[in-house]
Amino acid sequence: MNPPSSPPMAPLFNNYHQRTTNLRSKILQNEQQRVQLEEKLRFMSMNNSVPYKRKQIQHIQTYFARLNHESQRAEQRNLQLLNDLTQAQQHLEKLHSDAENLIHLKNDYVNYLEANYPNWQKPTSNQTSTNLNSSNEYDRLAQHVKQQDHLESYGNLRQSVPINRQSYDVDSSMLFKRYEDQLKVGFERTISPSTPVINNEIKDQQQDEQSISESNEIISSFSRARRNGSLRMELNRTGLYFLLDYIEKELKDTIDKKKFYRLDPPTIAQKRTILDIANDQQTFSLKDVDPTTTSMVILDQLPSTVRRTTINNCLFTEDILSSNVKDLNKDIITQMLPEQDRT
Repeated sequence: MNPPSSPPMAPLFNNYHQRTTNLRSKILQNEQQRVQLEEKLRFMSMNNSVPYKRKQIQHIQTYFARLNHESQRAEQRNLQLLNDLTQAQQHLEKLHSDAENLIHLKNDYVNYLEANYPNWQKPTSNQTSTNLNSSNEYDRLAQHVKQQDHLESYGNLRQSVPINRQSYDVDSSMLFKRYEDQLKVGFERTISPSTPVINNEIKDQQQDEQSISESNEIISSFSRARRNGSLRMELNRTGLYFLLDYIEKELKDTIDKKKFYRLDPPTIAQKRTILDIANDQQTFSLKDVDPTTTSMVILDQLPSTVRRTTINNCLFTEDILSSNVKDLNKDIITQMLPEQDRT
């Protein structure tokens, strides 16, 4: 029995050879494309590097130009400072020479006084201390005026906004007149004999005491005028009832948490306006005022009004406060109150 015959090998080798040829041609084409792309990329990179380098050059030139400008400005500033220091040094040297000239002039003046005024004496340490004491007294008087102004501005608790004014607006002319008198007396001491000096010192002390007493009187009278002025800053009893009735009607707007706790306290002008309206019971005028501001004025004036308008200076007596709350009602409290405080 004959074995089966094998398929022919020639077609298989032909297919392999054709496929190998095709693959080699594709590899060659891809290699050619790669070379072309590299050349194209190299060409593009060469073209793009020129503007980039130009930008870098411009940036460097701008940077160095800015540095050069800043260095020139710094040099000019240093020259200006050097000129200022030179002028200051020259000014100090001139002051030093002027001081030396003044010292020589003073010595010449002393020699002139000794030669032409035999009774003249050089100032001693006692006279110097007297002048220092007078100067200290002048400073103490000025400090006293400042303290009085501070007490006037913050002494009254009802003044929520203090009145600002200059510290020396009361007796500034008197203070400077007194200082001129002291300078005049000191000059007289330098050319007068010793005995008149003592009399002038006694006279100067009397003038100092008189000027201090006058300044204290002016300050006290001014403070009394400020405290007892025409401002009617007290709420009477009927005015308090009037405001309470108004606040009760406007309760929603008054106890608004977004407004009441974020508003500034009323000024003196607002407080005076509300108190005048309340004491005169002007209903239509009160509608123009914010209820929150009105309630603040009530809280501020309530303790003072109660103390001034009640017999016992309080709303409730000790008997009412010591009683049991369960046993109290409106009628019982009314009977226990004094007759003046029941209305």
